[in-house]
Amino acid sequence: MNTSGDSKWVVHISGDAPNAHDDTRARFDDALRDDLADLEQELGRTPVFALSLFQVPGEDQRWKRLKPDLVEISEGLMRSRNVIAPLESVIRELAQ
Repeated sequence: MNTSGDSKWVVHISGDAPNAHDDTRARFDDALRDDLADLEQELGRTPVFALSLFQVPGEDQRWKRLKPDLVEISEGLMRSRNVIAPLESVIRELAQ
């Protein structure tokens, strides 16, 4: 997912049933866009990075960094309005 065809960032979300969770992913996308707009203002440039999220089922709010550019994230955390807070450090590191 990215904001436009000329975007310099991409977040790919994978999981067992990618089309079954469209509402959760849409809310996550909105939160991510807002955070990246703030980061762009702070950096003075468009953040450039690629991040893969592996969405796992569960109502708990957990995440785990599996590789520098791969994060496992629970569906419960993706639905949370605070979803970006735990991922922000990962995004900032990749955008440097």
